[in-house]
Amino acid sequence: MGTQANSFFSLLASLIGIYNFIIFIRIMLSWRYSGKALDPNNNLQRIYLSLCKYTDPYLNLFRNFKGLKKGMLDFSPVVALVLLSILQSIFKLLSYQQSISIKSIIAIIVSTLWTSVFSWIFLILIVILGIRLYFESRPSPKSSGFVNMIDKMLNGMMFKIYKTFYNGKMISDRKLIKTALGIVVVIYLLCRILIAILVGALM
Repeated sequence: MGTQANSFFSLLASLIGIYNFIIFIRIMLSWRYSGKALDPNNNLQRIYLSLCKYTDPYLNLFRNFKGLKKGMLDFSPVVALVLLSILQSIFKLLSYQQSISIKSIIAIIVSTLWTSVFSWIFLILIVILGIRLYFESRPSPKSSGFVNMIDKMLNGMMFKIYKTFYNGKMISDRKLIKTALGIVVVIYLLCRILIAILVGALM
């Protein structure tokens, strides 16, 4: 009985993993075909339409939450993928053991949120700050538009860092960017260590 249950949960975890991957591919393709008239005779577009048929009923459950949309950005697919990842991890754990504790579920949720969402936010922010620092060191008229776009994205965070560490002082943009990059890297590493400790304690 135990072996059958383990196999069942292992199968569920595998199926969720496959469905998660299908949703990911559908999201990637939607960036290309969103708002365009699709041709059913085109092989790639036909695949995209098929993926939409099987994934949209699930994705639509999250699109109804207004809090998941910020302007042009729609975070509902991210929430949908994270929830599936959490379920997959729970079923994987159940395939190894007969029962699961509340602590283990909390550990899975925390670990999945960190791995799938927050760690990526930190890494993307680090890359953006690194790019901004590069262009600050090597200014070019051709890159001014791109630099302005990055500055608009980072404006709120940079202002808070300036107020906290350099309030009223005259500093260069380069120094402020370096400070921001250092702070983000330190916070990322601290969070990574704390999450690992917390998950280890709960598991």
